[in-house]
Amino acid sequence: MLSNGIPEGADSTAVACATARCRVLIVEDERIVATDLQQTLRRIGYDPCAIAASGLDALEQARAQRPDMALMDIRIKGGMDGIETARLLREQFGTGVIFLTAHADDSTVERAARSEPYGYLLKPITTAALKSVLQVSMHRWGTDRRRRQRERALQSSHSYVSSAMQHLNTGILGEDGHGRVSCANDRLVALLGIGADSSALDGCSAQHVAQQISALTDDPAQFLARVAQLVRDGAAVSGEVINLACGLVVERDFAPIVDENGLKGHLWSYRDVTQREHQRELLEQRASQYHDLSHCDELTGLLNRRGFFARAERQLATARRDGLHAALMYVDINGLKQINDNLGHDAGDQALRELALILKVVFRGPEVVARLGGDEFVILCCSRSGDPAAAAERVRARLREFNSSAHQPYTLQASVGIAMHCGEESIDTLLRRGDEAMYGDKRVGKADIRPA
Repeated sequence: MLSNGIPEGADSTAVACATARCRVLIVEDERIVATDLQQTLRRIGYDPCAIAASGLDALEQARAQRPDMALMDIRIKGGMDGIETARLLREQFGTGVIFLTAHADDSTVERAARSEPYGYLLKPITTAALKSVLQVSMHRWGTDRRRRQRERALQSSHSYVSSAMQHLNTGILGEDGHGRVSCANDRLVALLGIGADSSALDGCSAQHVAQQISALTDDPAQFLARVAQLVRDGAAVSGEVINLACGLVVERDFAPIVDENGLKGHLWSYRDVTQREHQRELLEQRASQYHDLSHCDELTGLLNRRGFFARAERQLATARRDGLHAALMYVDINGLKQINDNLGHDAGDQALRELALILKVVFRGPEVVARLGGDEFVILCCSRSGDPAAAAERVRARLREFNSSAHQPYTLQASVGIAMHCGEESIDTLLRRGDEAMYGDKRVGKADIRPA
């Protein structure tokens, strides 16, 4: 319910009945006329809440009584006439005005019209005329009141949204259905450096703003192409990371603005995620380092058992895809226990490192080289020739070269077994066959190596 008793959305009959309870201020400097109006209003069901004889008195009464409507004489006492008083009543209190006057000259009527009155009655005034104009005026006043309330609510909402948008730590850019900037906040300008302040962007071409932003990126053409694609697809997207040439990293969200009548525009948001992305990269580096360490043999720097299985699975998949032959070479140091027992574990560790270095020199390609543990080493080779014996001979040649030139208190020798990979054979089965071949070589002490 409104203060005058008019419910919103009421029909004309209900409004006509409700207007009879409205409060009316009488502004008339002739006491007899004012009293007569007061009595007439009561008879037709209105509330004459106050009588004023001058403009200043009318404003004071309006401040105290808050009338809905004023019956205003144009010629009144004081330095302010009825027309000026009517304007102030409307602006300060929202009071509607009906002029009651004996003046009908064009200049007076024109001045009165500028104060936006709800009626203009010429004296003498009949009760029927007064009642009719009050009913019509109150209906219009109620409609105007509701409109003003909606406008104030909308203005308050707009002010709230604008204030909230300016306090966001995210740059906001809105564009209307005609491709013009409809809203932007200062954070957008500060983050991207595309103007003095956000108000300067209002009404600008959204495409022009996109071009300004693209000039800040590593790849302007790609940026503009992506903007065009997002607008064309018309689907909301969030979390797109964009690298700026200055080193900043920003994250962009996009959303079409749609209501029941269709597309109204687009909303873009940009936020600084430089620190987050740097932290993510650092975590990924640390995870990669941890992964490398967990797959690395600390003594030799080769892959360990876990690393071998992970890498070998991928290598075999590649070999199957490309039609390559795969072979496993199993290498075991001969006499490592004697070296440890006679010369100490430091010498044994050095022997392991020396063999690892020889394997690194011999196998510099895509081969997977690992130390499974203890004195056992494996190499997975994939090639089109399918002949790993030549590689095994290179290992033996390096061992002979080492023993002839190095001043070590031991001779570095190794047994080698080779197993060719068959079909869909598992890594475990291939290792077992390679191990058996290596022990076969160790038993017979052959200088030449044959595949198992």
